[in-house]
Amino acid sequence: MIFVRCDGGYIDKAWKYAMNKGLCTGGPYATKNVCKAYPFHPCGKHKDQPYYGECTKRNQDTPVCKQTCDAGYTKKYEEDKVYAKSAYDIQPSEAAIQKEIMINGPVQAGFVVYTDFMYYKKGIYKVGDFCALFFET
Repeated sequence: MIFVRCDGGYIDKAWKYAMNKGLCTGGPYATKNVCKAYPFHPCGKHKDQPYYGECTKRNQDTPVCKQTCDAGYTKKYEEDKVYAKSAYDIQPSEAAIQKEIMINGPVQAGFVVYTDFMYYKKGIYKVGDFCALFFET
């Protein structure tokens, strides 16, 4: 069996989902006038932010995705959704990324995180000799 840690995902699949299924409006916890506010309150105390309480556990369970908007929101779920027009890959080079930004605006990037990344402090990150993303059992 092969595991990918941190329950990560694939950027291209997220964008294809946004194209095919659409996404409703949202915002941070307790946001009003959006279809779905973020369901988990911020943990702990933060300067100039409301205090909602401490974290009850390290990782929250993924909530069931109900295809309805939060109570009090005026639009229906299907009416609120927006769809991405396109999703595509570009060449992984500095020049290609610069060109894409100049022509089409912002880009999104991702990278593989290995186990030693959590201990990285400064400088240019290099994968250690004893690190692995995949574990076979």
